[in-house]
Amino acid sequence: MIFKKELSSVVVAIILVILISALLITNVIRFSDVSSAIAYVMVAGIIGVLIWGFKSKIYSKIKTENKENSHQQRQESIKLQEEKKPETISRKTIKIRRDEYDELKLYRKRGEIIKGEISSDGFFNIYFLTESSYRSFKNENSFQFLDGAEDVSHFEVNFEIPRKAIYHVVFENADKKNIVVTIDLYSE
Repeated sequence: MIFKKELSSVVVAIILVILISALLITNVIRFSDVSSAIAYVMVAGIIGVLIWGFKSKIYSKIKTENKENSHQQRQESIKLQEEKKPETISRKTIKIRRDEYDELKLYRKRGEIIKGEISSDGFFNIYFLTESSYRSFKNENSFQFLDGAEDVSHFEVNFEIPRKAIYHVVFENADKKNIVVTIDLYSE
């Protein structure tokens, strides 16, 4: 069926080309506005007949190109997703004795987001500190923390780094016993 359609469109196009050539040779079509319009309509007819006859091949070619483009776009999307995998900062379990703390030193860029969760079998304080606040904390002076919580047993982290610098994440035992803290932090 498809081959007949293609063949008939080629035959009709050839007939139209022969007809246009014969009309030009016999001077039936002259180089006037009306004659030119007739010639243009016939040429458009040739193009239309050829498109009609080869429509299925044209559409299949377009579909193939679209599938290839779609496949390529999916591959690029997968590659971008793989590149954007979160970076693990810390995934560990630590034991913190009563009245003590542990800390994690991070060098991070502005706009990075630190996510994760901290949980424990007791109560703890968690602080995200700048270098100067960390020094104050160590010297048992008053300090301000950028993010964190006090007297919790579970904490969901969602902290955006305000500027490129070194930060300290402090895990302080706030219980009357030794505690075990599970840390799972990653960066996006």
